[in-house]
Amino acid sequence: MRAVVAFFGLPRCSAVCWPSIERHLLAPLATAASVTVVAHLYRQDRVVNPRSGEDAPLPEANYRPFEAFRTQIEARPLDEPGLLASLKPYGDAWGDGHVSLVNLLLQLRSLHLATALAAAEAPDVVLFARPDLQYHEPLAPAVIDHAASGAMHLGLPAWEAWGGLNDRFALAGSGVYRAYGSRLLLAPHYCIQTGLPLHSERFLAYAMRFAGAQVRTFDQRASRVRVDGSLAEEDFEGRLSPLVRTGPPGP
Repeated sequence: MRAVVAFFGLPRCSAVCWPSIERHLLAPLATAASVTVVAHLYRQDRVVNPRSGEDAPLPEANYRPFEAFRTQIEARPLDEPGLLASLKPYGDAWGDGHVSLVNLLLQLRSLHLATALAAAEAPDVVLFARPDLQYHEPLAPAVIDHAASGAMHLGLPAWEAWGGLNDRFALAGSGVYRAYGSRLLLAPHYCIQTGLPLHSERFLAYAMRFAGAQVRTFDQRASRVRVDGSLAEEDFEGRLSPLVRTGPPGP
């Protein structure tokens, strides 16, 4: 089985995140598949995010773990001006002057570009993962088996669904990984059809229904890591997805 691990976004604190990525994502997947790693990352000198309270330099060392792989790094764009303008009239899901909407569009753009890198490897499964998370348990064999056993199978975290589906990381089968990774292209359709502002978790649920994905959730946890190495508070017990789960996390 050919598996691709596709990273996207911004590596905020690799000193904290990368050891957990190696231990809890790459190593378990390598027991079941031949693994290739690709990444699309944004380069910036400083992280300024009022929503997370971050305002600090981003050291170059955070990018080094990805230098051994097929990685594209580009300067972080200011926004997605054309798409942003078309989505603004539908509202601001976070009520922060569309700052979070801009960040979501940039994340989805990075995910889309990472998906193109993954597709070039003709994978059987794709593990999409943010590089700024600390992963707390190993990827469970049942999760790997689910994604590998059906082209439209998709595994997602059960926690923090926020009325939709958790979009932090995912393991997707060969027929659904493009729909997951390139859902940015569906963003205008979501807003036009629902009349609602773009919202990350609810948009993911919409996109996966549109694609016909067969979704199961799992309990593997991960915490957002800030640029200073601190962990964001997560709600692993509440806001759970009602979907059938693949089982408990691995030992």
